[in-house]
This record gives sequence, C-alpha cells and structure tokens, in this order.
Amino acid sequence: MCAILSVKADKRLAVIPETEVLNQAWNASSTIIRRYFSEYPNYRQLCREVVYILERELNKAGIKYSAATYRVKKLESIIEKISRKKYKYPLNEITDIAGTRLVYFYRRDFKAIDKILDSVFEVIEKVDKIDDKEIDRFGYSAGHFILKLKKKSSGARYDDLKNYVCELQVRTVLQDAWALFSHHLVYKHELDIPSKIKRNLNAMAGNLELADNQFDSMSDERDLYLKNLKKMRMDQILRREINYDTVNAYLEERFPNKLNDPITTHYLLQRLRREEFRKISDLHRALRKTERARVAYSTNLGQKDGVTAQGELFLALAFCDADFCVQGKAPWDDLPDNIIELIIKYNKLVL
Repeated sequence: MCAILSVKADKRLAVIPETEVLNQAWNASSTIIRRYFSEYPNYRQLCREVVYILERELNKAGIKYSAATYRVKKLESIIEKISRKKYKYPLNEITDIAGTRLVYFYRRDFKAIDKILDSVFEVIEKVDKIDDKEIDRFGYSAGHFILKLKKKSSGARYDDLKNYVCELQVRTVLQDAWALFSHHLVYKHELDIPSKIKRNLNAMAGNLELADNQFDSMSDERDLYLKNLKKMRMDQILRREINYDTVNAYLEERFPNKLNDPITTHYLLQRLRREEFRKISDLHRALRKTERARVAYSTNLGQKDGVTAQGELFLALAFCDADFCVQGKAPWDDLPDNIIELIIKYNKLVL
C-alpha cells in the first residue's frame, strides 16, 4: 500500500485546509507528488491529442457536437482520492488523471461515436451508463471510456504518451446539464438524498431522457424534410411556405452555378418577414421582375459571375423596395453609397 494512505487515518481530513492536506501528503510520500509534477506536461499533451483526434474524426463523420474539452486532475483531488482508496501504485492505477469530455447533440449518435473511438484509440475500458446505470447511482448519466493512443501512433509527438491512459466522458447536451446540476447538489448516491428531493430528481432525469429522445425525433424529421425538398420539382418548391430550408432549397435550384451561402439566409429571412413574403413563389416573382436590373448591376461592378445566390435575392428585394429606390434608403442595413446609387440607377429596368 502506498505510504500516502497514512493521511486517511485522520478522520478530520475533510475539514483540513487544502494546504495542510498537501503538507501531510508531502510528508507521507513526496515521491508521488514529484512524479505528478514531472509527468504533468505529458498528461496535458495526451488530453490535447485525444481531443484533436476526436474532433477530427467527428468532423469527418459529420457528427454534430457542442464541445470537446479536457482537464488534468488537480493534485488536491488526486491526494483526496488516494486517501479514500487502496492503491499500490497510485499514478499507474488512477485512470482519470488525464480527463476529456465530449458533449454532443443527438443521443442516436452514441453508437457512431463508440465505433469511432474503437477505430482510432485503444479502448481499455468502456461503460455505457446510458443503458446500464449502476444501481447505486441516480439521474441521467453518460458513456465513459478509458483510452490509450494506438501503438501505430509514432513520432516524437506520441512516443512519450503511449503508456498513459485518458478518461473520456461522452454526454449529450442534456446529460451534461444534468451532470452540472447534480454536481452542484453534491449528492452522489441515492441513500444520500432526502425522499422528496429524490422523487423530484428522478422525475427530472426521466424528463431529460424523454427530451433527448424528442430531439432525436425532431432531427430525424428534419432530415426527412430536407430529403423530400431535394426531390421536389421547381413547381412544387414554389408552393411551399418560406422558411430557412425552403429558401435554401429554392436558391440552390434557381442558381445551380452560384455559391450558396446558407449562413446569410437567416439575415434574409428577417427582411422577408418585414416585407410579408409568404410563399417561395413570391421570391420567384421578385427575381424574375429584377432579372435585367441585377445583370446590369453586376456588369457595372465587373462581377462576371454575379453575387452569391443569397446575394441575388438580396438585390431583388432591394430593387423591389419602393422606399429604397425612390429615397435611397436602406432600412435593413447601411450600404455603401456607390451600391445605393447603382440600385437606384438600375431600378428603371425592373419589370
């Protein structure tokens, strides 16, 4: 048993200031503390490598995630853990000194993430606490993995890290929210919780699990909606209501050779709501009416291929805006004077 465990003999440990705990720990086993600080850079570098590899593979697979973060366990936490458990070789046996966390959006992606981890890391241990909750735990948990870099990873960047392990927690956004709140409440075991609070916590955990499933369903529904949009003929798209997805689908069909910039569609939708456009056919008419004006505008500016698909719609709205063209006003933005002048100049070409 490690000599540092002598600290555990003092039952007042929980109320001893951290500095005093560290002093006792140092006196008990300075070797472990020296090793911790000596190997700290390796733990930190391992965390960075795991996060880098994970983000790279998630992006390649098209899996949406909120954050991939890491931390190296603080010495105070290691000392406290050693004081509670019997370790022969503490720094070799504690598996969460290097800790990483992935927060992703859709619970349905867990299996795909699991498969990625198996392919790019050496998985030492895997616990799916989503489907196999420990009986002495409460709440809405997550997946836990103990990882190592694969042996095939070579080079100075990896050679010093191959013998270290890293813990990875995999949580949905809602699982992460649950973990943050439950950590704030301090409770770790069901026996610790007053009955009334336990009932409320269990109900809340159930609601979060239901919400996670609902988000999965909504995402599936949107994927199907987008798939159906892509199959539609132009005459079918024209009858659809205006929303983010239908506008992008229409512009992609209307301007197949122009850059489609969906990010700016959000901005366009604000303008469209003010102008009370309702159907995609309204946008189609605006673009047809302003065809000659937009071509003249682009030619004047030397834009051989014109602007983006969203830019074409933006111009059409500007040309159709009577106040803008008569008074030279841009009620939705501050455009450069030369742009305003050109829009006013070529407004006479609008049908």
